[in-house]
Amino acid sequence: MSSGAASILDSLADQAAQLPDHTAFVGSGSESLTWSELAGAVEERAARLAGSGIGRDHIVLVSGLATLDFYLLALAVGRLGAVLAPLNLQFTGHEYEQYVKQFADLQPLAFVSDVLFRDRFEGLDPGVPRFALDEHASDERWRPLGEATPEQLGPPPGPEDPAFLVSTSGSTGFPKPALIPHRAATHLGRVTAEATGMTPDDRILGVMPMFHIGGLGGNLALPLTTGASIHALAMFEPAESLRRIEEERITVMNAFDTLIERIMGLPDFDVARLRSLRRVTFAGSAKYYEALRSWGPIDIGTAYAMTEAWTVSLTPPGCDDERLKRWSQGRIVEGMEVRIVDPVQDTRCADGVSGEIRVRGDGTFLRYLGLDEETARTFDDEGYVRTGDIGHLEGDYLFFEGRYKAMIKTGGENVSELEVENFLVSEFPEIHVTAVVGAPDPEWGEAVCAFVELEPGETLTLEELRVRCREKLAGFKIPRRLEMVETGGWPHGATGKIDKHELRRRLEPS
Repeated sequence: MSSGAASILDSLADQAAQLPDHTAFVGSGSESLTWSELAGAVEERAARLAGSGIGRDHIVLVSGLATLDFYLLALAVGRLGAVLAPLNLQFTGHEYEQYVKQFADLQPLAFVSDVLFRDRFEGLDPGVPRFALDEHASDERWRPLGEATPEQLGPPPGPEDPAFLVSTSGSTGFPKPALIPHRAATHLGRVTAEATGMTPDDRILGVMPMFHIGGLGGNLALPLTTGASIHALAMFEPAESLRRIEEERITVMNAFDTLIERIMGLPDFDVARLRSLRRVTFAGSAKYYEALRSWGPIDIGTAYAMTEAWTVSLTPPGCDDERLKRWSQGRIVEGMEVRIVDPVQDTRCADGVSGEIRVRGDGTFLRYLGLDEETARTFDDEGYVRTGDIGHLEGDYLFFEGRYKAMIKTGGENVSELEVENFLVSEFPEIHVTAVVGAPDPEWGEAVCAFVELEPGETLTLEELRVRCREKLAGFKIPRRLEMVETGGWPHGATGKIDKHELRRRLEPS
């Protein structure tokens, strides 16, 4: 296992030298490469990129599924020292235009796409070179890469060199292009390996999209740093995920709660098919921690991460405190510092006191490309990233409580959406899934509204919910509206999270 590599390309070279015949990549079809084969294929692909006129100063925007071609492109772009910019596959063509124009004039661009997404590029500069991700599907506009020119390949990038340009989730406005250095990716791999005991014998199921840090980190950087093999799904599909866990003896999986929900909802789901799993790290409500406990003797973990700070905290194996495992986002990892700050007074909060989570260290991003003022607002005077999240520390364990911009302001009081969600799933066994948002209200400004999906056969009225909340929840936090959601009726964003923007739109007066 490698540690402390300067870049993800150094990690690849380490694995090819130490584990040349060990499986590195297994695709959805019959594709399988060892570490030495993967390193050779990346070098060849990088030489062809160079032969196509792409150099260290380029941003390579790619739209495609998590195929072998995508993995090879991602690593080849890194080998060149260029920047890989994976595009959100749920963006429309208009959103592509809005996103790219933020940095289009700063550096030369190149577009790469598979056939499924090429129409989204129609409104972008026709003078930018365009390449087919799957070269068998090239045409007159989307051409294959040129001839290899290995003599044009320089040295691999260093730790501070940019590796990825990743769009933020857009939870607080239009997605911003965040420039991620190589050190953030290798840091993710190193601390995850240490926190979870990963070795080259592990087999990781890659279900996260590659335009998200869960995919670039968990599906790409993590196997590169640990030597574990990545078993990649081109796109998430619950039945295929379950089949591959069982047949390929998957040991590690990282997923959002909604992906876990879809796997457990399969008619042929059986925990016996998961016997090879030893670790699941998930992001979502505490209810899914309880669900995962039914999967058997696996290590269950949560994490705190974001586009601007790839890995801040992780639940370590062997943690026997059920409260910490269920409610915290784990222990602060090596190489990262966390402060909790009162955002009004700009003073540090005491242990256990809630405030804004601020982070700095090896896992943080460089800047928002083309958005200098936004970058300046994001970093404080001591170099900490202002996350905009609410939380508190208990020793070296971090507790996430929600986003400041995801607060419901009702009757002069602030209500954390996450706090009410956690309360409801803990106190109401009949609630299967819930999402809490603010609804427009002429009297209160906003009213707390709970969208809920009930367990099969259960019923719940607003009055019943409010009566049972009164003994344990302040009156202003109790939902004033209750909206039922049928199974399969939740709107989801590209990463699988419940789309609260859409839920809020459903509450707007017609």
